[in-house]
Parts: sequence; structure tokens; C-alpha cells
Amino acid sequence: MKKRLLKASKKYIIIFSVLFAYLIWVLLTDIKIPCLIFQLTNYQCASCGLTRMCLSLFKLDFKSAFYYNPFLLITLPFNAFCILYTEINYIRQGKYKIGIFKYFLYIEVIGFVIFGILRNVI
Repeated sequence: MKKRLLKASKKYIIIFSVLFAYLIWVLLTDIKIPCLIFQLTNYQCASCGLTRMCLSLFKLDFKSAFYYNPFLLITLPFNAFCILYTEINYIRQGKYKIGIFKYFLYIEVIGFVIFGILRNVI
């Protein structure tokens, strides 16, 4: 169990370190990763506004965060819960059990695609 906890901890330390470094980079330089779909098609993809949403959340500006990408902001707490739940199961039992969450994931992917289409139509 200790090995699995250490492995999971290392993974998330790396992930959050990279995300934090990117956040600091954007705050200092205002250079962001561009959306290739938007640059090629002039349509917003479903994840357009993700960086601006995260920057708004960092500043605790929830209204702006919702404006930039409402779908990802609304589903963020649920996704965080699912990830935390599966990681705790991994640490305790040694394997990832997705269980019922896979059906929610299917629904979320469908919602993500619908959101991506609707945000360009409306």
C-alpha cells in the first residue's frame, strides 16, 4: 500500500508541478498554448477557453471562469471526485476500478461533443 501511495503521489506531484509551471509562465509572459482548431477553422473547440478559465479560477473569478468554458467548469468537481475516488481505490486495492464512473464518462464525452457544437451555433 505504501508503494502505491508513493507512486500515486509522485504522479500527481509531477502533474501539478507542470500545470503550476505553465500557470506561472502564462502569468509572467502572457504566452498561452494556442488552439489549433480555432486557428485552422475559426470555430471554438469544446476545450477553448480552458487556460483562461483556469487563470480566472486561480484569481477566484468564478463568473469569468464560467464565461470562458461553462461545461468544463461545471463538470470539474465531478471529475475531481471521480479521479480521487479511483486513486483511493488504487492505493487501497492495487488496481483501478472505474465501475459505474465509466458510464458517467461516456455521458460526459457526449456532453462535451454537444457543447463543442452548440457553442459555435448559438
